[in-house]
Amino acid sequence: MAVLGLDTTVKKGVFFSYLGLWCALRLVVYASQHDPLAAYSAAALLVVVTIMKLMISLAWFCCEPGSGGLKGLVQQVSTTRILFLRYFFPAASYVVYDNLMFYCLAKLDPVTYVILMQFRLPVTGFVWQTVFGKKTSTVQWMGLVFIMIACIIQRSSARYAHDERHTGSGGDEA
Repeated sequence: MAVLGLDTTVKKGVFFSYLGLWCALRLVVYASQHDPLAAYSAAALLVVVTIMKLMISLAWFCCEPGSGGLKGLVQQVSTTRILFLRYFFPAASYVVYDNLMFYCLAKLDPVTYVILMQFRLPVTGFVWQTVFGKKTSTVQWMGLVFIMIACIIQRSSARYAHDERHTGSGGDEA
């Protein structure tokens, strides 16, 4: 049994390419903060990245045997309009999330960004309980909060250690 369903070389290549590009994009965004020559609009970059993703997806769809190309795509969307809308809204939410992520990375250092991202855990628990009507027990809430606190402490201690290395052991400058 293949881990994550990566049973072919093509699937593994696509997965690791996506993972590498995802990491590289975030590193470029952070690195460009410190280079005055690399001024750009994060929103414009996101639009370009999103259009590239769309073009690659369309090309893959058109290359699939039996897809019917763009004509087949239009036909499938028109016959399965409800399914298209079910995928459209989460995809639009993902674009908004990407925009917010680019904005935050442009304004924050990566450690602070990761700490703030840990607040997704209790928000996810709240949404799970209110939107889906699932009861979240006190133990589950405590688990979510402890995981979030552990991540914050871990990231804060890494940041503190980084600051200590750059300012001296006690913070006293002679």
